Amino acid sequence: MARRASEEEQVLAEQTPVEEQSQETQSQETESCTGATEPDEVEVELFKDNGRYKDDVVVGVNGKLYVIKRGVRVKVPRAVKEILDHSREQDTQTALMMDSLENHYQEETRKYNV
Repeated sequence: MARRASEEEQVLAEQTPVEEQSQETQSQETESCTGATEPDEVEVELFKDNGRYKDDVVVGVNGKLYVIKRGVRVKVPRAVKEILDHSREQDTQTALMMDSLENHYQEETRKYNV
């Protein structure tokens, strides 16, 4: 057990510099996913309800974390908006694929009278 505790302490010690480093780099310009510097910001407002979409959204770009409050219009770097747009697009594609697979499964069960 003593060995496991020392391994956990080592992991925590390794994580601390990363957190300090991310706080130091907060004031620097934001880089887009392509690497180009983009000082401009855009406004976003994320959907909020009392169910699944009530928690804040955390987006990471090049080692920087952004916590975005739902239901509030906020300004974020363009790279963060790009990530949110890609995430929304991926969610849509996933829902379409799940519907397609569900329909296929229902057809197969009818075909075999299961």
